[in-house]
Amino acid sequence: MQLEQLELTGGGTLTLYLRESVEAMPHFRQRPLVLVVPGGGYTHVSPRESDPVALQFAAAGYHTAVLHYAVGGERPGCAAHAAAGTGHRPCAAARRTVEYFAG
Repeated sequence: MQLEQLELTGGGTLTLYLRESVEAMPHFRQRPLVLVVPGGGYTHVSPRESDPVALQFAAAGYHTAVLHYAVGGERPGCAAHAAAGTGHRPCAAARRTVEYFAG
């Protein structure tokens, strides 16, 4: 399994767990990717909802990616979004991630 970490424009990181291709299994050269966006109630990013979830999908044969995004006091303006219940930053970061992989 390959492990890569990408810095995303606008903040956040994307941790990729990419499965190796196996010559003996030609039908599995192309695998779907599962994007894990861990929650935390706009106050933190839950570690138990990130890598452990991604590794379970990886064990099932998927490529996986974990989106780590800034919340709370980590980003200017996040506290106001959290208080207003409009925490759109994780959604915007997830959208950029999907666009990156979709090409």
